[in-house]
Amino acid sequence: GRAVLVHCQAGVSRSAAFCLAYLMQHHRMTLKEAFMMVRDKRPVICPNEGFFAQLSAFEEKLFGVKSFDLHDYLLSVLIEMGFDPKESEAALKKSNNRFELALSF
Repeated sequence: GRAVLVHCQAGVSRSAAFCLAYLMQHHRMTLKEAFMMVRDKRPVICPNEGFFAQLSAFEEKLFGVKSFDLHDYLLSVLIEMGFDPKESEAALKKSNNRFELALSF
């Protein structure tokens, strides 16, 4: 019933992933619902692909569904970073949805 501060070095990946998992577990939110809620409060969140994959698996374990697609998420991040949508799509396909590799194409 009290406020809690969750933080990490930049407040972008680790702390965001923890908050998303908490909302999924304790407030029964899907990953997409939790992501939109947290992003509304802190627009710079961007859990890394490893955390995102774990959150997606956690969601499937909790609810039996996946509400948020990793490919779509990574594509939106690349587009937000200013990359061309078609080139980003091609880079993600070439890299098998590996964000760091997609950036090198």
